[in-house]
Amino acid sequence: MLREVERFEEAVRKFIVALDVAAQAVALKIGKAEAGIFEAQKQIMLDATVRRQVLESINTKRHNAEQAVFLVFRKFEDEYLRERARDLADIRHRLLDQYLHYAEVIKLFPGKPVTFRMLDIGGDKALPFLNIEKEENPCLGWRGARFLLGNPDLFNCQVRALARVSLIGKVKIMFPLVVDAAQLRRLLDAAENALRAVAFRRENLEFGAMFEVPSTCLQAREIFKLADFGSIGSNDLIQYLFAVDRNNEHLQTDYNPEHPVLWDVIRDLAQAARDAKKPLSICGEMASQPGLAAKLLVAGVKSLSVSPRFVPRVREEMIQHHGSGAPLS
Repeated sequence: MLREVERFEEAVRKFIVALDVAAQAVALKIGKAEAGIFEAQKQIMLDATVRRQVLESINTKRHNAEQAVFLVFRKFEDEYLRERARDLADIRHRLLDQYLHYAEVIKLFPGKPVTFRMLDIGGDKALPFLNIEKEENPCLGWRGARFLLGNPDLFNCQVRALARVSLIGKVKIMFPLVVDAAQLRRLLDAAENALRAVAFRRENLEFGAMFEVPSTCLQAREIFKLADFGSIGSNDLIQYLFAVDRNNEHLQTDYNPEHPVLWDVIRDLAQAARDAKKPLSICGEMASQPGLAAKLLVAGVKSLSVSPRFVPRVREEMIQHHGSGAPLS
């Protein structure tokens, strides 16, 4: 097993060098305090107990280097070190990596706010590497805000990474599939707790809620007392409002973005937003359909999100509507 021991020793050497390089980069781009994370990781990898147990796993149990490292960290008896290692991995692999990606996006829009939707999985959106248990009815299951509240590790890392970006630009954080005002309060409280661990600029940071289920729409006025902004998620709202599976080809005629009930809901949401003096936008496929952009403007929704390929047509439709001066019904 001499070869596996050599592989482990070489991997540790390369890992230490990589940490030093990363620490220097983070110290320059983010700050010296954050770079200290990498020094703590170095100490863990150089810990005599860690090294002894890995070598024992290789030499005695004849594990290869990768398996030995995995097993040692998984079964490490020092509870503090195990938890600390988990925290460090959490920060390095998620918070810092996310921060750099978000920062690049913010830099593309200097002086303008950028809206980021928090991790939104479940239903028809899956991430296999998270190993989420299969549900009989995923669209009504553990998704959206429920998933975020049930995974504080993921939630905290994303909130903190986005908050750091507020130091260089305006950031709007949007919570998906919120079901009521009480749940939004839990999300906001959790976000505030996460923010205690990072530096951020309060005036550049806003939190909003998505209106995607009927219960949230019925509590719109309460929602707007808590949120800085709102966004209508038209795809899910139509699905839940009319109890129609949007992916079921037999129900395509029932998935109708021009149904008068939907427009009653949209107008009510727009009025609640106006009364609260809070911005309201809409996302999903609805705004990109011919004729509906102008109709949304009339209903009171002034900010539309569409796929890039539809932007020229939707923009032209909005220009024509403003130029005509004739409201659409």
